[in-house]
Amino acid sequence: MLGLLVGSARWTNAWDFPTFGLMASATLFIAQWRGYGRIGLPTLGMWLVKSVAVLALAVALFLPTSQRFVSPSSGFLRAEQTTQLDDYFWHFGLFIAVAAALLGGWLFRAMGRARSLRLLRNGNAVTLPLAGVVFALPALVVIAGTQQDRMGVAAFASVMVAVAAILAYRELTQPRPDSHVRVFVLALLAMTFGLGTGVEIVTLKDDITRMNTVFKFYLHAWLLAGIASAVGLWYLLAVMRPDLALRRAGERAMSRMTVAHWAPYGALATVMSLLLLGAALYPILALPMRLDERFAELPRSINGMNFMQVATFGDDYGEVALAQDYEGILWMRERVEGSPVIMEAVTPLYRWGARYSIYTGLPSVSGWDWHQRQQRGRFAYKVSERQADVARFYSVADTAEQTAIIDAYGVQYVIVGQLERNYFGEEGIRNIEGGLGGRLDKLFDNGGTQIYRVKPRPVPPAPQVLGP
Repeated sequence: MLGLLVGSARWTNAWDFPTFGLMASATLFIAQWRGYGRIGLPTLGMWLVKSVAVLALAVALFLPTSQRFVSPSSGFLRAEQTTQLDDYFWHFGLFIAVAAALLGGWLFRAMGRARSLRLLRNGNAVTLPLAGVVFALPALVVIAGTQQDRMGVAAFASVMVAVAAILAYRELTQPRPDSHVRVFVLALLAMTFGLGTGVEIVTLKDDITRMNTVFKFYLHAWLLAGIASAVGLWYLLAVMRPDLALRRAGERAMSRMTVAHWAPYGALATVMSLLLLGAALYPILALPMRLDERFAELPRSINGMNFMQVATFGDDYGEVALAQDYEGILWMRERVEGSPVIMEAVTPLYRWGARYSIYTGLPSVSGWDWHQRQQRGRFAYKVSERQADVARFYSVADTAEQTAIIDAYGVQYVIVGQLERNYFGEEGIRNIEGGLGGRLDKLFDNGGTQIYRVKPRPVPPAPQVLGP
């Protein structure tokens, strides 16, 4: 099953394959280590066998697909742009705060549990020298990184990966009852910050600068950090409470508990609460601003088509009253069954083109073209051919050529609205309104928009066979 899931990730969204393939392998390692109870050749051997088996299944189960697939891009390049450290903190700040507190707390305890308890007994919840040892080196690395080619994110994230790796090694070599959970959380954090480092160094070939590389892998980092932070926040606020630590230290330590023991915990809880509140404010503050960027002022609604009833769209080719298309779209949504191919205007990006396909879900000959061009690689010219055919269909005066185009693409419905008239003129439109020699039936007409159904191409009668 794991091989099927990992293999499907490669073909449903190829960006998921490396991240979750590595996480699957890490999970197998944790399970194998927990079963044997220690790191040794049997543990490593069985982990490698299972990882290879999962990879082999991931490839074999989808072999027919891979044999017929041509990747539009492969390989990586050195990233020419990097993310500023403050932008990284703005984006992942809540998760970074939880991760830093959790890793710092675990590192504090890893440096000597006996010393930690002794500090608590003496009423010193946190000491400056110990805090300096824990955080000075990472801070120096981050500062150095920010001064060299703006690699602050890579420096910071690398330190976080290193700390997670050190703690994971301690858990693996000195296991406790919950070490498998800790190692899994550390693996999530290591992958989170590892992705942050990776996109600062390399980017996918043929990417738009590095846009897809960053946002695809940042999505993974967001998901992984969210899971780890949920566990981390619980651990910080519910498990690392000073009264629990002192209770484990004994009754004498409990009797010495003062406000000083609670001060770091209270400060941490306050900071985390403020960060959570700040993150929760985003949708409250952002939605009104987004709603103000509209075609027309309308009552608040979850119906994303309401604007079409009153709005007008205009570009270099002229204006379109969207209400005419609105009525045609509703008619198609109510009357058309199945997934017939439709013919409608192709426009430059970010215009009113492909509106019937967008709002009905029906396939069109050509719609939004950029992602198709980008992801078809050497076959991108096929997209251009389709766009050229759409333009020819609406503009040529030759009825035979128009019918040949709709037959070639299996078109069953043809749209003629103000948008088509603005972009393609009158000659081709006149033929369509005339029915293309009997091939079209007009089913909808509101005065500005017409929808035609394509009749099947006539089948010539079979030749008669004369007797002897």
